[in-house]
Formats: sequence, C-alpha cells, structure tokens
Amino acid sequence: GSLVRRTGRQGRGPGEFSSIHWLGQCLPDSVFVWDMAQGRMSVIDSGGTLDRSFPLPRSYLLACDQAGDVALVTWPAPPTMTVNQSVKLAGDLMLLDPTGRSTPPLMRVTILLHLPPLPPQHVPSMALSAGRIYIGQPPLFRLQLGKDVRWAYSDPERDRFIKELKAEAIRMIEELPPLRASTAGR
Repeated sequence: GSLVRRTGRQGRGPGEFSSIHWLGQCLPDSVFVWDMAQGRMSVIDSGGTLDRSFPLPRSYLLACDQAGDVALVTWPAPPTMTVNQSVKLAGDLMLLDPTGRSTPPLMRVTILLHLPPLPPQHVPSMALSAGRIYIGQPPLFRLQLGKDVRWAYSDPERDRFIKELKAEAIRMIEELPPLRASTAGR
C-alpha cells in the first residue's frame, strides 16, 4: 500500500500527539487515537481532521466497537510487583459512549502482567462487540517444588517444567543419606 494522508503532529494541542498507545476504527468513518501521555482520546474523521477529543482516565486495556463505544480498564494506582517478577494491576472496567461520557464503573478487574515482557500472544487483551466486553488473560500455571516457584504461560511450557521439577525431585531424593535400621524396641 501507499500512504494516503498524514494527520496530526508532535505536540500537546488539539490534533497533536505526544505518545500514541492505541488506535482503533471505532466508528465506520472515524479512527479513535489514545494519547496516554496526554490522557486524551482524539477522534479523527475520514478526511483526517480532528472531529473531537475527550479526556480518558489512565488505562491499561482499551477496546471499541463499530458503534463508537469504548471499554477500558483504568489503572489508578501504582502496580504491585509479585515475587515472580509479575505486575498486578487492579482497575475499574468502564464503558464510554462515542463522546467520552462514561458509565459508573462496571466492576473491579485485576490483571497480571509478566516481566520481562512476553510475546503478544501472552499479553492480556480486551474486545467489545454488541454491548459485550471480553477480557482474555493468557494461560497461567504456578508450579512449585520446595522454594522453587515457576510460572508457565502455555501448556507445553507447563509440561516441560513438570518434567524438570520431577527430575529435580528424584535427584533430591537420591542425595538423601541412607536410612539406618531403627534400634527402638530392642
């Protein structure tokens, strides 16, 4: 393909962007652009002109449907690190209409992100369709042998860790000193 048009530029004013983190075709003739640094959603029409913008709470997950509704999970507090270098995010699930008016929070959502960053197929995602909100969290398995804790993000990885942990358990048993016969009761 070839470039059809450019719109916007670096900056903080209307139609300007600092840090684009998400965009989607949320109406048949418009693209919604989320600038996380400015906390703003800009709506660009099919001619490439800024139609409107509205404030957007700090969010982690965003999705929209063809009616222009936007679902998001807010990210109001600093994340907490877990022992296994994962980040736990807790925020509110909200729904906004095409003008940015929001409903009260629908529910509290907790999302686990794994560090270092995982491939895209292992990152939580969200979709909005026909008034339904779908949130997907990748498979996650916690395996532990003694103090050795491992997190698997897929069935094959889980199976490999189980095999490794079984081998480690056998090695630990083989290294135990031999048991002596008991003299109790003689």
